[in-house]
Amino acid sequence: MKWQEQRLTESETAKLNVPTAQCEGLPGRVYVDPEFYELERQTLFRNGWVAAAFEQDIPEPGDVFPASVAGWELLFVRTRDNAVRCFHNICRHRGMKLVREPAKDARTLMCPWHCWTYSLDGALVGTPNLGGPEVAEVEGIDKSTLGLVEVRCEQWWNFLFVNIDGNAPPLSEHMAPLDSRTAHFDRSELACSGEGFSFAYDGNWKVLIEGAIEDYHFPWVHPQLMPQGVFSPEIGEHCYAGISSRPQKPGDRAKMVGGEDDGTAGPLLPKFSYTADQTKVEMGVYIAMPSAVVAFNQDHAVTSLFTPVSHDRTVARRLFHYIGAEAARGPEYEKRRQRIMAGWRTVGEQDADYVDEVHNLSKIRQDLGIGIRLSPFWEPAVHHFQKMVVERTDPCGSP
Repeated sequence: MKWQEQRLTESETAKLNVPTAQCEGLPGRVYVDPEFYELERQTLFRNGWVAAAFEQDIPEPGDVFPASVAGWELLFVRTRDNAVRCFHNICRHRGMKLVREPAKDARTLMCPWHCWTYSLDGALVGTPNLGGPEVAEVEGIDKSTLGLVEVRCEQWWNFLFVNIDGNAPPLSEHMAPLDSRTAHFDRSELACSGEGFSFAYDGNWKVLIEGAIEDYHFPWVHPQLMPQGVFSPEIGEHCYAGISSRPQKPGDRAKMVGGEDDGTAGPLLPKFSYTADQTKVEMGVYIAMPSAVVAFNQDHAVTSLFTPVSHDRTVARRLFHYIGAEAARGPEYEKRRQRIMAGWRTVGEQDADYVDEVHNLSKIRQDLGIGIRLSPFWEPAVHHFQKMVVERTDPCGSP
């Protein structure tokens, strides 16, 4: 298989595994070569934990939600006893996609092609006309052995993570570094508004992630976010990379994603206000490998999925969270919530052309042998992310 030959060469790995100021970043082919994307599918997106959906996609018993992550077709179900289950979205008859659209209050899962029917816990319960008209049973076909193939699934915050091969360590163990880093934001105080949006990019998923964890480009691409405190890059072992910042002065609160403070801002996140002695506190953006992003701002938090559709297309989904139900869903905060979402949408739109161009030029720089360099001040998190990609796609070749 060609994808097995796409791992970084010894020379490429050596150039990456040096201090940030001296390193040469990932070669262009890892962004544009379909075979490298297939390598990622078969390793990074198969062997470890991957965020694939939100808890809010299946809030009630009977809710069904199909998801696709790097070509892995998944089906999330909330059963009648309120358990979250995930299956490969493939009928056991002829391999048809079982569910195409989200559904509410489902009692069963029925294949649209030949109507093989499954219970919400994945058991095959109906094979109509299998042996001819009105004959549902056939000797040699044992329904008890033909249930949907289950996918290991666990929840972290509002993300539903899957482990395709089933062999990863427990999710709690995997996420422990990020749990520790974000504990002081007290996620238990956050309520999901149920509001969000999606945005599609014509570029490789890694370009999106790399842009999310550096603020070097902010003055030129996102001037509406200025002024602000300088973000500090962060490295979180095998689990995450990110950036965090502290406002320069209390008035900077009005300059963040939601625009000018019009008096409708909700309660501040814990640890995100000036104390009586004017001590500065932080905001942060963190990528939970490989493609879940959490962002803590002043009066809201955002959870995002950067889902690869192909080697050259990525869909971003965002959901917004606030302190308490009133700030999350109350009508008095509606205007502020809409402004916050509009601010984030603007940031995504401003990034789109850069993602497109960087992706397209990756092939050319690969053909020309042009390497990329990283700022040791602004981009150590990008460097760490790139090394994690290499580690996940070639564990045996990592230092």
